[in-house]
Amino acid sequence: MTITHNQIIQLLEDIATNHKQIHGFGFGKNWEYLQSETPNTPILWGEQGTSQRSDREVTLNYTLYLMDLVKRDDSNLQEVLSDMTQVALGVISILNDPSYASQFLFQTSNNIEPFEWLFDNGASGVKVDISFRIPFENDVCQEPFTGIPALNNTYQVTILDQNGDI
Repeated sequence: MTITHNQIIQLLEDIATNHKQIHGFGFGKNWEYLQSETPNTPILWGEQGTSQRSDREVTLNYTLYLMDLVKRDDSNLQEVLSDMTQVALGVISILNDPSYASQFLFQTSNNIEPFEWLFDNGASGVKVDISFRIPFENDVCQEPFTGIPALNNTYQVTILDQNGDI
């Protein structure tokens, strides 16, 4: 059995809900964070990226933002960056747990990029790009089709003379 996009969102939400240092979860474009109801912070915010398909595998890419609010005077900026880096490492460890190996392979190398004041509210933290590699059967027999559409192989050939007349 493989995992779907919706199941990945649910897994990320479950991780956020069960992590004692994460108090909120959201999913969508990062600018939608500000449009959401005022979320509790620290927050794990997920965003879907571009996916790739190969012959027998699909790679689903996501960006995770682990954010907390920084005071206007930046007095807690380093603490927020440090804490969110540690939380990101914890999330990566959870996703890399061998119990998920039957559903996906998790990318084991991830960049953790700090950001400051992503929004006017002082949201700062780290951005992590993650990937889930899932099996892809590439088998039309598994699709909900009643039959494969046939190509019409009947071609009409028109021969024109030198003047372009039939």
